[in-house]
Parts: sequence; structure tokens; C-alpha cells
Amino acid sequence: MSYSAGPGGAERILADHASALGDDTCVACPEGWLADAVRAQGLRVFPLRQRPLELRGHTLSAAAHLAGHRREVRRLVRNLRPRVVVAWNMRSLLACTSLDVRVVFQHNDLLPGPAVARAVRAAARRADKVIALSHAIADDLGMGEVIHPGVDLERFSATPRGEGAVFLGVDRPWKRLDLAREACRLAGIPLRLPDGFGDPVPLLRSGAVLIHAADREPFGLALVEALACDVPVVAPAAGGPLEIVDDTSGRLYAPGNAQAAADAIRDALSADLHPRRRAERAFDLRESRRRWAQAVGTAPASGSGEGIALVTVLHNSEDEVRRLMASIDRHLPGARLVAADSGSTDGGAQAVRDWGGTVVALDGNEGYGRGTNAALGAVDEPVAVVVNPDVELLDSSLATLAHEARDANRILAPLVVQPDGRQEPTAHSEPPELRMLAGLQPRRVAWATGCCLVARTDLLRDLGPFDDRVFLYGEDMDLGLRAKDAGIETWFRPDVRVLHVRAHSTEREFGGEAFELLARRRGEVIQERRGRARKQLDSLTQAATFSTRIAAKKLLRKPVRRERDQLRALLRATRSRS
Repeated sequence: MSYSAGPGGAERILADHASALGDDTCVACPEGWLADAVRAQGLRVFPLRQRPLELRGHTLSAAAHLAGHRREVRRLVRNLRPRVVVAWNMRSLLACTSLDVRVVFQHNDLLPGPAVARAVRAAARRADKVIALSHAIADDLGMGEVIHPGVDLERFSATPRGEGAVFLGVDRPWKRLDLAREACRLAGIPLRLPDGFGDPVPLLRSGAVLIHAADREPFGLALVEALACDVPVVAPAAGGPLEIVDDTSGRLYAPGNAQAAADAIRDALSADLHPRRRAERAFDLRESRRRWAQAVGTAPASGSGEGIALVTVLHNSEDEVRRLMASIDRHLPGARLVAADSGSTDGGAQAVRDWGGTVVALDGNEGYGRGTNAALGAVDEPVAVVVNPDVELLDSSLATLAHEARDANRILAPLVVQPDGRQEPTAHSEPPELRMLAGLQPRRVAWATGCCLVARTDLLRDLGPFDDRVFLYGEDMDLGLRAKDAGIETWFRPDVRVLHVRAHSTEREFGGEAFELLARRRGEVIQERRGRARKQLDSLTQAATFSTRIAAKKLLRKPVRRERDQLRALLRATRSRS
């Protein structure tokens, strides 16, 4: 959990270390540099709201933003049920207090004012583990295991040094760019500055020395990067730099003293220094990743996909099915993908073939239910997972559900999480309730949304699983009601979770969510399976549900357009049926 999006030193360290915990690691942070860097490694990002970082002097605003961050964190933890939560920096630690999950506090900065310091120390004492970037940070907090972050020694490789001094850092008063400029003037050398937040390697390689000037630096990742590029470092003799720079790699000077800094620059330029050796000995990213993962103490869960077939239907779903296959590779290796291609014009079917899956070609777009039934006919595995192509596995928990399904005469449905971390309402009762059937305990339900259903292959075949007469929508409700009538239970399992993008192809086809078609198909299924009176009761309950959501969202000043569209579509569908 990170309150900020970067690209500061703490965010770069998170990007370098997150994947060390395993492929089922998810990062929750605002959109920005950090989110992009994590996605590039194949990890799932749950976007958080962008909140201001500069909150000094705005106590009420700071409290409100922290409360909002806390709500987002708790929603994610409730839905994802992680083995461990790493609270990255102080704000996320305060948001993670009293969670019913193991919390590791990664502390990357020195404490601010006394009030915040007391709150952070109290929260840190309740954390299961505290990790600090430096002894300076740990001593300031009064606790914590110190793990110095490393850098990629191949990326920050040694090259012939350039000329002059380099300054890496944002132009903020506490970074003391003014002192760096004065020190370079006194030393008689030019000073080069970064152009934004780009790659620091070219700038580092252009200089003969790195000048660091902050009086109170908690660590100093830029110093480590300079050492890895074989560039000597000149820095104040305080805080983190004391743990980075030694006599073989640079020079330290009295904080705040420009003349002392100039003298240190001259000494560093004339001395026989070997900064790269210091980086290789103490700041190798491979070693810091190993130590950090060991300190966090979570072994990634593993799952085997042997004996499991995932059954899906493609309709111009290339991007989505590629992400599905990548998640199978990470979390369910050995599982087979069987895809019915319903007249696609993109490369989705070929992507499945190239991946090693099976493609069942249909005569055009025959609908989701008929496509699923056709794909299920090509399954040899004992367990089948009926899954939309825009579903992704978040971890290996689906393997547990599939193993349970082998010996069960029931349909199993995982908890479904949306890309923003919210729970999708997939578990449904009969008759429907005004509140969503959710909760944190496994429970029997009347039916579950068909974006992800797990059962024995023979059981699904005996049920259909879907009605071939139906082109689109209502197939999952019809399946659940028919299964219930046949004595086959459907169980909602919130301890197993997948991610669902939702309506990837239907929105393109219909220009948005097809609420009226959904409402009409729901009514048709209920009338066929339960009769006209039950259909009317269901329509009333649906109308009350949408109205309640509209009222609640209005009170919270949240958008209600989707719920209004759903209510209008329901009323139109009801009038057309009558």
C-alpha cells in the first residue's frame, strides 16, 4: 500500500522490491510513475485516489485524506484477503492500523513533527514487523530491522567519468540546491542538474562527482546509484549518507558548510577512489531483494493447474485473453485453456493457439451460452472453470477451489474483484435481497454470476451448462436455478478471488452496458423457472435496490448515473413485458 505515486526514491525502491514477494503480489497506489513501473513487471495494480502530499499546516485536510486512504485500504484487504500487507511509508501505516491481517511497516523517512511522530511510533509498535531503509531512520523511530536497498548493478554500470559535478534531486529547500551551487562555485567546477524525473543514468555518467547537500537525509538512493556508476559521492556527514559513503567511495563534509563541501569535492576529484566496488559489496539489488523478502516473511502460495481446463468464449477478445493466459502462467501452471471463437476478427484465437490452448471455431457469433457449451465439449480434464476472457487470476487460490470441486456435487463461485478493488455482486439469493449477498464466510446461494464458475466437467455437461436457446444474458441465473431444482447446490467462496474487467465485448457491441436487455432476460428466466408472480416480485425488489442505491449515493455526493440507467431500463423492460 503506497499513498504516493512517485517517482521519488521510496517509490523507486518499492518498484525494485515488490516482485521479490512472488507473482501474486499486488500493489495499491495512485496512478502515476509507480503504477506504470509495477505494471511493467506483470504485477497487478489496484489504483488508489490521488491525494495531496503537501499537508503541513492543513490538519483537517490531512485527517480527511488519511481517512479516505484508510477506507480504500480496508476495502482492498476485505476483498483480497492478503497473507500480508506491506504499509509503504507512514501514511499507509496509519491507514493499516487494527487490520485483521499481518502488517509489515516499511519505513522510509525521518519522523516529522511531535504529534505525527507519536502516532507513527504507536502504530509501528502494533505492526508485526518494521523494516527501515537506514540506521538513521530506525534510530529516529526507535525500532526496526535495517535493510539497505540495492540497485541494479548492470543498469547502473561503470563507465568512464565525465566532468564537473552532478546534482540529483527535486528543487526543494530541504535538498539545499543553493548550497550545492555555492560549493561548486568555490570548487571551480560546473554543476549539472536533472531535467525532470527521467532516467538518472545519463546524467550520472556525464559527471565526475555527485554532490549531495541535504542537511538531514534519511537514506539517499541517488548516492547508491552514483556509486554503481563508479561516480564518487560528496555528501553531508549526517543521516543516511554516513551509511553509504566510505573513504574508498567519496568524501563527507560538515552539513550546511559550503566551503567544506567545496574542499570535499576537490579531494574526491584528486583521490584514487573506487565507488563501484563499494556498490558491489554493499548495494546489490539481488541481495537486498532476498533479504527484504525474507524479512517480510511470506512465501508465495503455489498452485498446480493439472487436471483443470478453463473454458471461455472469444469475441474480439485478444487483449483480454492474453492477460488471462499470462495470469494462468503465473498462478495456475499446467491448466489448459479451451476457447470457443465466435466470429472474432482480431488475433485472439491465434494467440490461444500460440500459447498452447485449444480453439473451437464456431460458425460466426452463436452467443455466449452456445459457445461455452461447445468449448466444454472439448474438455478432457475432470474439472472445468467456466470463465469470461476478461477475468484474471490474482493468485493460486482457484487451484484450491478446483481441487475441492473434484469430489463435490456442487457449483463453486469465487469472490470477484473489479479493477478498482471493489467487490462485484456475484452471489445471489432467492428471492433476492435488497443488500448484496456478500460477507466473508462461504455460503450457499441460489445462483452466481457466470464470469467464473468451477465444477466437475461431467456435472456441467449434465446441466448443459447453459441453455443453447439463449444468445446472451441470463444464462448463469438459469443455470443456477436449474441446478438448484436438480438438488445441486451453488456455493459462494469469498476465500478464493479473481479479477473481472466486466463487459469487455458487450460494451463495444452495444455502445455501453445493455441494461434493458439484461433486465428483460432476467425477467424471462424467472418467469420460465419460477412463474409470473415471482417475476413481478423480483422486478419490485430490483427497483427497490436501484432506488436505495441512488438515495445512498446522493447522500454521499457520488455519481448515480449507472443506477438511474439501470432503474430506467428495468422500468422499460417491465412495461414492454406487460
